[in-house]
Amino acid sequence: MNAIVRAHAWVKLLNEGSYDSPEELARAHDLHPNFLRHAIRAAFLDPSITEQVLRGTADKALLSKLRQTFGISWIEQDSELLGVGAP
Repeated sequence: MNAIVRAHAWVKLLNEGSYDSPEELARAHDLHPNFLRHAIRAAFLDPSITEQVLRGTADKALLSKLRQTFGISWIEQDSELLGVGAP
């Protein structure tokens, strides 16, 4: 849950222009830019997945998969993370 909230906060900071780039934001938070780029993807999760995580109804398998790289499109996320949707 914290990762999703943090990712949304980082996206907001970038959209507001508080930082010129993800690299600048990463430096300001003493993070590696690659870590920040990967972590920020949580702000773009399918709303149904976000809801499961925030409500505490996501199973351990889903939470484990969220630590891996997953597609940015919601159809890909449904398939990769939930095992439903497009093959």
